[in-house]
Amino acid sequence: MDGWRNALAPHVQSGRCLGLFVFNYSAALDHTGLWLGMLSGTSTRPAWHAVRDAYTGVKPAPALPVPVRLEVRGLEKDWADVAFDVTSTTPLEVSFAYNFRGAPNRAERDRVTMLESRKGATPGTWRVRLPVVTGAIKLYGLAKDGAGNLVAATTSVVAPATP
Repeated sequence: MDGWRNALAPHVQSGRCLGLFVFNYSAALDHTGLWLGMLSGTSTRPAWHAVRDAYTGVKPAPALPVPVRLEVRGLEKDWADVAFDVTSTTPLEVSFAYNFRGAPNRAERDRVTMLESRKGATPGTWRVRLPVVTGAIKLYGLAKDGAGNLVAATTSVVAPATP
C-alpha cells in the first residue's frame, strides 16, 4: 500500500504513468494461491483488499481478521495441539490444511489438503489430525469471517509418519 501511495500514485496523477497490472496467480486453494492469490474460491484475501484500497480508497468492512499466532505446542500420535489466535471484530470459521512440499510430483507438492480439527480445551487452541507423510509439512491455519474474507497463517511441523 505505501509503495503505491508514495512511489507510484504521484506519477499516475501527474500523467507520467498509465497505471499497473495486477496479477492474481490463482484463485484455488493451492500452495501458489495461498501465497500469491487475491481470491480463494469465492473468498477474498488481504491482497484483494489492498488492491481495491490502492485504486479506490475503499477499506474493507468489516476490518479484516489478522492472524496473530499459529504454533504447534505438542504432538500425540497423529494429533497436534495447535494454538491459533486471530484478532477479529466478527465471528470466524477456523479450519486447518497442509501442504507437503516433499511429495513426489508437482501436483501433489502444490496441493493444499484440508485437515480434520476440533476445538481444544482452552480458547484459541485446536486439536488437528496430521497427515501420514514422512517429512515436514506446511501447516496452514485458515480463518474466514462472515463477509467471505479469508486469512491464513502458516508454520512448519514434522508430521509423525505412523500408519
